[in-house]
Amino acid sequence: MWDSRIVDDVNATGNPAPIYSLTNSPAGMTINATTGLIEWTPGAGGNYNVTVEASNGVNPAATESFVIAVPIPPAIPAGLVAYWKLDEATGNTYVDFTGTNNGTGNPSRSR
Repeated sequence: MWDSRIVDDVNATGNPAPIYSLTNSPAGMTINATTGLIEWTPGAGGNYNVTVEASNGVNPAATESFVIAVPIPPAIPAGLVAYWKLDEATGNTYVDFTGTNNGTGNPSRSR
């Protein structure tokens, strides 16, 4: 599960004031009909199409479409205790250790 919440807003003006709605959106995305605040927590990486409509009863309603690109995280090996991203070309060689941490401060390791 992806755990980064996305918050954004859309703005429109008009008389009467517009009401916002999502006409195309990924599952779980919400928009505040009065403020245009969009909130969503992606379930996975990928590209997601969104279309927002602002309507105040005066035709035509305004729409805006955009794509939210959620990066796909790198695969994490099972049992990885720590991950350090280093540039090994600039100095010391570093090996990631995988294993289990049993809570004693003495993790078992393998290379």
